[in-house]
Amino acid sequence: MESSREISPQSVKGHRLIELTEVTSTNKFLELLMDKGSGEQGLIVVADYQSEGRGMNGNSWTSEKGRNLLMSMLYFPENLLIQNQFYLSKCSALAVSKAIDRIVGAEMSKIKWPNDVFINNKKTAGILIQCSIKGENAQYSFLGIGVNLNQNTFSVENATSLMSETGQKIEINEFLSYLVEELDIWLKVFAEGNFEQINSMYYKKLIGYQQWLAYQKGTEKLIGKIIRIEDDGHLLMELKDGKQQRFAVKEISLVPAETNDRPTY
Repeated sequence: MESSREISPQSVKGHRLIELTEVTSTNKFLELLMDKGSGEQGLIVVADYQSEGRGMNGNSWTSEKGRNLLMSMLYFPENLLIQNQFYLSKCSALAVSKAIDRIVGAEMSKIKWPNDVFINNKKTAGILIQCSIKGENAQYSFLGIGVNLNQNTFSVENATSLMSETGQKIEINEFLSYLVEELDIWLKVFAEGNFEQINSMYYKKLIGYQQWLAYQKGTEKLIGKIIRIEDDGHLLMELKDGKQQRFAVKEISLVPAETNDRPTY
């Protein structure tokens, strides 16, 4: 059930803003707007609570009401080929990471492939990109973002919030302002086709890039380092025997830092 309330202001950094007290998910709300033909470039939907929040691959995203940022942005790319849509994930992850660093005043955040954002080896943000495809192009995209700001308890392990890590309460509207600024910056870089700049910063932030770490593939434990992330989002890894292997999302998972054997070679 969706319920809205008046907000002030009704825009953020030049973007129309809709704020909801409760929603199934902000991405679903944008989908309903698109079905009614009332979507517009850069429209942002923010909710205090999502009853059916989702991350990648159907994973649930739970959040205490009014304590975190739950938002989606509607984005109409120009000539976005299907094989390049993972760049939207990269740009969104970079925007979240940069916004976190700005509000805490230090470069604390890292990106875990494909697009989770971590602080001190714990997850603080998740991203879900959904695209409407026609032919070989994406017509429009929903950039769904959830950031743990002021929540202190979590139902899953290895999760945290900015408040838990810094000891300071984060103003949600202030963080939203930073995030929208960063989204505008990185989506502009994307629209200009400057993929090299996106990749350079993504690799700088990426956990495990050119670094030997332990991963889990089913019951098998692997030691490897990330060589690159391909345009379609697949991960290319060099294993300790010198062979290279390509992985899709969810094929492997990073072993938690506290149990990760970090080879010295």
